Amino acid sequence: NRILPAKASASPALSPEESDAVLGFAQGIFKRLYELSLAEPLRLEAYVGLLEVLSESLPKLKADLGTWATYAPTESEPQRKMHRTVLLLLLRSRLLTASSVDDYLANCMDRNEGSAAWVEFTILFVRTAVLEKIVSPSSLPKSVDALRNLGDGRYKNNQQVLQNYRKPVMRLLEELREAAGSTASASQQEQKSSYRDTKSYGGSGRGLSHEESSSISSESLDNLASATRCASEAVESLSRNDPQGSKQQVVFLLENWVRIYHESPGVERTLQFIQLLQQNGVGKTEAETERFFRLSTELVVETVLKNTAQGKSVRHDVVDAYASLLSSMVRHMHAGIPEGERVAQQSSLLNKVLGVTVRCMMSDFERAKRNSSSVQCRWDQRPWFRLLLNLVVDLNSPSAGSGPNKLAILKVFGSALHVAQPLVIPGEY
Repeated sequence: NRILPAKASASPALSPEESDAVLGFAQGIFKRLYELSLAEPLRLEAYVGLLEVLSESLPKLKADLGTWATYAPTESEPQRKMHRTVLLLLLRSRLLTASSVDDYLANCMDRNEGSAAWVEFTILFVRTAVLEKIVSPSSLPKSVDALRNLGDGRYKNNQQVLQNYRKPVMRLLEELREAAGSTASASQQEQKSSYRDTKSYGGSGRGLSHEESSSISSESLDNLASATRCASEAVESLSRNDPQGSKQQVVFLLENWVRIYHESPGVERTLQFIQLLQQNGVGKTEAETERFFRLSTELVVETVLKNTAQGKSVRHDVVDAYASLLSSMVRHMHAGIPEGERVAQQSSLLNKVLGVTVRCMMSDFERAKRNSSSVQCRWDQRPWFRLLLNLVVDLNSPSAGSGPNKLAILKVFGSALHVAQPLVIPGEY
């Protein structure tokens, strides 16, 4: 988390084609928000977090999100509940401005003055946004004025709405006055606290923890924190069911590939080796493919860590050779099938590769956490960083031959890296 701002500020400006690609990807994520359910809060927050990251590279995305939000489905009560939740998440993440949301709500109430649905929508939205301290009451002046008109009896178009919602509006206005008073008091306290934190940070070098700096709820943070344990249990369960001799077979295959890699293989030798893997079941059955990737990843990382534990230099060559094999498999394993089907197969295989890699990484982190004698987990993330970096570079380079599959590949990487975010694996080395 600490390096993200520096990385974002140093990123080069996107070309028009890249901007269009990012915008299209973001629009797809936005649409997915409305396809989820309120029973999936973690996924909702994950998608909003991804939009937040994309907006750092494409500032105009925030304005587009405001436009897209006005076209969200709101015909039924479940749709309005989802829309209200999405607006609150986007507002909390500063992807929408309070003024734009305020204009939207005021316009909706004005256009649908006889609608009880939009009165209720606005009441619930304003209450949640203010009481959860997403915004202050003064940030939504038009919406509050529209509700105040209803509370004062100046909502003439629908007497039934006036009768049903006048008391709830009056209660809300009272809550807003109390919130405004507490906000002023809290602001003074925050200034004092900020001064103390600044002194503490400057004096002791202590920064904010992930939990303190995150806008994600504590419940979601707990879910993220338990992800490594779940991944570790899954990997251990799979390992117990491995047939006898599986590891030795994978060791034999990897040793052969590393030797070929150091001899600078051409495409022909690479394809021959991929055929050898297919003869051993890799790419043909789910179980064999998962087992090969899992055991290979564990063996490669084990080799690197064994060297560093003995005080030797990091064996980058082993990681590089394995990353090269994975990239070659994604590019060439389905080379003989029609293009449309090949694109889908490449994305599917990359998804398997990254899925197994991330699970193994989370399991490795969980073991390091269990074996750590100190509060701070001492987890060596260098082989994992090298492996993921090589895959990102190899499969997104102009020579990778991904063609129309480029955006699909980026999407798979984005999903995998989001799963492995610092809130899930916060180890340091």
